[in-house]
Amino acid sequence: MSKNKPLEAVVLQELSKWLLANDPSFRLLTDGEEEVGKSVVKGMGELNIDEPHKVRFHFSSIIGYGYDFSKEYGGESAKDIYQRAVENTKELSGSPMMETFVSDGVQDNFGWYITRFR
Repeated sequence: MSKNKPLEAVVLQELSKWLLANDPSFRLLTDGEEEVGKSVVKGMGELNIDEPHKVRFHFSSIIGYGYDFSKEYGGESAKDIYQRAVENTKELSGSPMMETFVSDGVQDNFGWYITRFR
């Protein structure tokens, strides 16, 4: 069980939406339903980082990151950590052995971004 359920829900929602829009096999598997997609990602994926301020969810070659802006880590706001992570990921995207930046956004008090390995 996730330490931050609302943050996990945002990341699962955004992963499901992205996969439905970009992966025909996933769309077929889930009948194009976002709620089913969230269940599939949660059931078949792996919650790799589970902290109150941050989650990282792996689903095949897709990785969803989420940050709770109401939290801090090591004396730094999660929002600052999120902004730096997105900036660095965009800058290094596509480099050898690096993830490729796919999408990002802010929903309420949460920031999220998605990457993939090619």
